[in-house]
Amino acid sequence: MIDLTDYETNKGYLDAYGYAILPWEDFVAAPDLPKGLLDRALEVTEARPELRQWAVYDPDGDAEDWLLVGNRDEIVRETVEDIIGMGPPTGPLSSAELDRADGSVYR
Repeated sequence: MIDLTDYETNKGYLDAYGYAILPWEDFVAAPDLPKGLLDRALEVTEARPELRQWAVYDPDGDAEDWLLVGNRDEIVRETVEDIIGMGPPTGPLSSAELDRADGSVYR
């Protein structure tokens, strides 16, 4: 069974699929931000600026692709769950790999 409570493991999954997770301060200065993504992040957190702690995004995407802002552990776990839900054909969260995880709740 895969453990989605461990940040380092979840970060490894994000790395495997090309996602980035950064503290807010690094996110706003990241050179690989898709055009318009920072504006979107500011807009979605405008009413709750306290959420500006961490950000998960797809550096290869665009302004409308994956973006979560908030608590580090929550947004990394939610992103991993979303990747699993997409059913990637390869990689550590693919069906073949999840089937190898004894008693995986995701298969």
